[in-house]
Amino acid sequence: MPDSAPLETLALAELRELVGTLVSKVTDLGAANAALKAENQALRDEVARLKGLPPRPPSRPSGMEQATTGAGPGKGGSKRSRRRRWNTCAAAPWPGR
Repeated sequence: MPDSAPLETLALAELRELVGTLVSKVTDLGAANAALKAENQALRDEVARLKGLPPRPPSRPSGMEQATTGAGPGKGGSKRSRRRRWNTCAAAPWPGR
């Protein structure tokens, strides 16, 4: 399959094959990236040990992983709920009362 072919001219089977190839490459690159990060951290720890520095604490996950799990809002609520709201409906007469 030529790389310069526009996507609009590809058949559905060719598009599915292309997407499958891209997904496998992304998966492989993600695994390689994780391995390189672990190796980099090990080298940083070794440099710190050789310099006589204390070791780094283990890294904690960022908040982005929690946001993608669909866990809902955290503590505190929004700023809007902290503001005082005026009850404008109390002064207005309701029909049928």
